Amino acid sequence: MRQSSDMAKQWNLFVRELETLLEMRGYGLNDLVSKTHLHPEKVRRLKRSLIKPHFHILNPDEIEQISEKFAFTVDEQLRIRAAILATAVEETLMNRIDPENALRAAEELFPLLVKALRQRYGRYSGLAATRGFQMTHEFIPDKDVLEPILVQFDQAMISLYLSGQSQTDQERMEQARVAQSRFRNVLTELETLCVKDPTMTQDESWNFWVEETHKNLQVIEEDILQF
Repeated sequence: MRQSSDMAKQWNLFVRELETLLEMRGYGLNDLVSKTHLHPEKVRRLKRSLIKPHFHILNPDEIEQISEKFAFTVDEQLRIRAAILATAVEETLMNRIDPENALRAAEELFPLLVKALRQRYGRYSGLAATRGFQMTHEFIPDKDVLEPILVQFDQAMISLYLSGQSQTDQERMEQARVAQSRFRNVLTELETLCVKDPTMTQDESWNFWVEETHKNLQVIEEDILQF
């Protein structure tokens, strides 16, 4: 992972690591749209989270799809997982200390997490992906009215991921409950926004995030029912 001191500050460690792995194969974040059919809205927020302290991540299925498409090695997949965990720590620290030190702490924690995951799962190698071409047009919404709500969506996604990585049933349930509550809050905020402005039902971004929130809420609620 590139360090923030070597470049313009890049806040989201998960996206930073993902971008590094893609660039090693001659790709960029924009290629996720054409190569893995990731929605352009998600790619837009991934890129934005590099320049602003927002912590957008992808769900486990999307990460698995990207790993398969670009032939990430097992070790590279462990680095992605470590980066997500470091990002979760960074997001938590943002509310407790200043952003600069939160980023620095997460960067220092990242190699320790990589080492711990390697010790747990072992080290392997894999095939590199082939080169491709980049998307030439970006999807950029005209307004940022959704952004405060999507910050809550990011927090819910982090809780969902942490639930899946928990080592005990109690911890898994606690994180699942947090994710459930956060996704429900996101839906409430999206619906409230629609009440204030009924034209939002015609907005592509609004509809996309409503669908994404419902989908992830269903995943976490099905997980909770298994306890």
